[in-house]
Parts: sequence; C-alpha cells; structure tokens
Amino acid sequence: MPSAVTSTAAQRLNSDLDLIQGAWDSIAGPRECRLLVSGNHYAFEIVDGDVYMGTFDLQTESTPRRMNMNVVAGPNGYCDQTARCIYHVEGDVLRWCGSKPGSKCDLNSFPSIENDCFLSLVFKRARARRAAKA
Repeated sequence: MPSAVTSTAAQRLNSDLDLIQGAWDSIAGPRECRLLVSGNHYAFEIVDGDVYMGTFDLQTESTPRRMNMNVVAGPNGYCDQTARCIYHVEGDVLRWCGSKPGSKCDLNSFPSIENDCFLSLVFKRARARRAAKA
C-alpha cells in the first residue's frame, strides 16, 4: 500500500505536469524563447538561434522544483546531455531557469533575469494562433 507521502508527491507531479502542458512564449529574460511541452517531451527554441528537443522529468518534492531536460536533438555537443533546471508554475505564468546542458550546476534559487550567467526566463502561456484565411 503506498504511503501518504508517496501519494502526495505523485499528485504534485501529475498536477505540475498537467499545468506546464502546451505552448509558452518568454515575456522576460535575456533571450526571446519559446517552449512547447507535450507529455514529457519538449521543444525549446531560442528565437533567431538554436532549437533543443528531448524529454524531461520533474522533481516536485524539492524547493525550488526541478526539471531535468534531456537533450535528444540540438546543437552539436549538447545531444545526450542533461540541462538541470528549476521552475515555478502558477496559472499562465512559468518561471524557469536552466543550466548549460552537461553542467553539474544545481540552482537553489532563481537568479535575476538580468544575470547573463544563466538563462533565467519568465514565460506566459501562448494564446492559440488562428490559421490564416485562404
């Protein structure tokens, strides 16, 4: 029989996983970025730059909450690396900060979005785009 702690952690994981699904556009941070989340897969685009794709797992029991993003496709040298990230999601706002893929750096708090040592971003859920009329 699962313990109450295990059950609570699983509920938190499912809740956060549900909350981050969909498309996100950065609204603050050093770079303009887009994030698309589907299940435990992601596509992360630095506008006018690189695109990273892969899978992720969430660690909802830590503070801040952690997201390990495994790079499956992306720039040379980053494939098969993991970016250790932290996140906070509330409604249609996602605060996220990631380390360079392959780095062993674990952040314990969110750095300022002006700190160019990190890619610290604030995302807002993207509104559905309508197809152009033919």
